[in-house]
Amino acid sequence: MFPSMRIGYFVLPESLVGTFRSAIASFARSTSVLDQETLAHFIDEGYFSAHIRQMQNVYGARRKLFTERAAQILPGLLDMEIPDSGMNAIGWLPPGTDDAEISERGA
Repeated sequence: MFPSMRIGYFVLPESLVGTFRSAIASFARSTSVLDQETLAHFIDEGYFSAHIRQMQNVYGARRKLFTERAAQILPGLLDMEIPDSGMNAIGWLPPGTDDAEISERGA
C-alpha cells in the first residue's frame, strides 16, 4: 500500500498460505495491528476496489492521451505497443535505428 505503512498483501491459493507465512515471518518486521485492521476494513468495505476502478479510469485517460500525442509527435519513429492494463507502453524503434542517437536527441 504505502511504503511507510510496511503493509502489503498476497492473493494466494489456500495451499500456499502457510508457506508464505513462514517465509515472510523470517524477514518481515512486525506491522501495527491498528494499521492492519484499518487496511482490512478499507478492503472489506470496498473502498480499495473503488479506488482501483477510479485509478483505472484516470490512468486509462492519461495513457490514451499519451499514445495519441506520441502518434502525432513521433509518426514513423515508434511502433507503440500498449498493453490492456497498467501504465506502461513500449515504443519499438524501426529496425536499424540507432537507439543511442535517439536517446541523445530526446534528452
